[in-house]
Amino acid sequence: MTEIEVKHVAKDAAREALQEFMLMLGVDVSTGASVVELQKDFAHVRAERLTIGRARDKIMTAFTGSVVTFVIGAVGYYVVHIR
Repeated sequence: MTEIEVKHVAKDAAREALQEFMLMLGVDVSTGASVVELQKDFAHVRAERLTIGRARDKIMTAFTGSVVTFVIGAVGYYVVHIR
């Protein structure tokens, strides 16, 4: 068997194993359209992950600002009313 034939056999085996694995996960990759749908699903999940990350950053910024405002207000109250 030549090196080219070995590469073809290895590619075919890898392709078949990957298709079987994807089918075990419930994903049909036998047609180009189904692969495109899978890519769209992954893009959607990525967009959701990024959106959640941005929201988390904004929430942490707002929380930090609230804590800092409270501390400054408490110090100001102490200086004005307690002294």
